[in-house]
Amino acid sequence: MIRKWIVAGACMFWVALSAATGAGKLWAAPQEQQQQQKPAYTLAEYNAYQAAHTAQNPQQKIQALDAFIKQYPNSTLLPYVYRDYYITEYALKNYGGTIEYADRMLALGDKVDTQGRLEAAVARAQAYYVGSASDKSLQTPDAATKARDAAAEGLKMADEWKKPEKVAQDQFDKQVKQFKVLFNSVSAMASVSLKDYPSAANSYKAVLALDPNDAVTHFRLGVAYLQMSPPQTMDGFWELARSIAIKSPTGPNEQQVKSYLRNQVARYQQAACDKLMDDEVNELITLAGSSNDRP
Repeated sequence: MIRKWIVAGACMFWVALSAATGAGKLWAAPQEQQQQQKPAYTLAEYNAYQAAHTAQNPQQKIQALDAFIKQYPNSTLLPYVYRDYYITEYALKNYGGTIEYADRMLALGDKVDTQGRLEAAVARAQAYYVGSASDKSLQTPDAATKARDAAAEGLKMADEWKKPEKVAQDQFDKQVKQFKVLFNSVSAMASVSLKDYPSAANSYKAVLALDPNDAVTHFRLGVAYLQMSPPQTMDGFWELARSIAIKSPTGPNEQQVKSYLRNQVARYQQAACDKLMDDEVNELITLAGSSNDRP
């Protein structure tokens, strides 16, 4: 149930990634750099890259990129090649491949500027965010640990990213906020996979600091509180009630969450009276509708 809500809301991050500068890219293409300095690649090398870059069929594009890497393994155009790889792999729903080439891009370090590394970090996070439900290679402790570490680096990059000259301040602020929501969400997901519920709760709270009315995150935070050892029951109940009280059209299924909350309250209090449980849950939801913070 949770995963369905994650996938439904995931697309906005990829849209934000593509629109971050208002031009569909975060950093200069190689032909633009030719005007700034003498290129560090041959004309044949550049033409080979362009042939791969402009290929329309995704499978053929991957093959052309493979051929380029084989012929020019140390090319200075590798950042652009890796970018084409991870965008194409994402289009093919090969999320493991997306992460592989985003990681290769990030491993280039200072050879790529902050904007280029930020884009790769966003692509990596997005691939994990969407793909970890179905791709078994992303469900291992190692994959979760790497996803959480990469998300932490992504948050640093988002803070370091300087506003592009042609982007309005409000648009830039919105993009940075979306990136931070994504990175914190991925960190939380990875922490849940590792059964590190306190860390997951901290990441969920970071999301809610950016968007207090995110009903799905309130739900996930409530579940994380209840899975701690010992469970943080009062905080968990409050967050579940808050996720219902927000009445978000994109939030979790109200009846399912209410039933889950009721069962958790009944288990906690060991009560047998159905009406008492219903009244208590309804009162809790009403209180949660008036405040974001538990009294």
